[in-house]
Amino acid sequence: MKKDYKKVVLNGSKKITKSNVHDVASKYNHIVRKARLAKLGLDLISNIKVLASMIKDYAKGNYKRVPWDTIVAVTFALIYFLTPVDLIPDVIPFLGYVDDIGVLKFVLSRFIKEIEEYKRWKESNSSVNFA
Repeated sequence: MKKDYKKVVLNGSKKITKSNVHDVASKYNHIVRKARLAKLGLDLISNIKVLASMIKDYAKGNYKRVPWDTIVAVTFALIYFLTPVDLIPDVIPFLGYVDDIGVLKFVLSRFIKEIEEYKRWKESNSSVNFA
């Protein structure tokens, strides 16, 4: 199954543009609200907040020390999470977020180094603590 998520992310990431990055960056509050409403668990909600924050800081030009392939994969994962109709529609109770979680977890594991670097930068440059 992990290979399927890898394929979904790699194929979807090819279509991501700078405009998509800016669009996702502007939806930080919507992303966080949906994560809380989906009751995904505190750890995953915290990770989604980190991903959304990284995209927001990248789009604003505050944080550029992240490779473009990371930005497009994270952007794609957040778009996938926001989109209610995907492999398993989000309206299906319990099952609706299985594919979203798989995509998010794949991105979190694949880009862990870059995400951890961003978290250290963010925590040292603001009062934000993602824990």
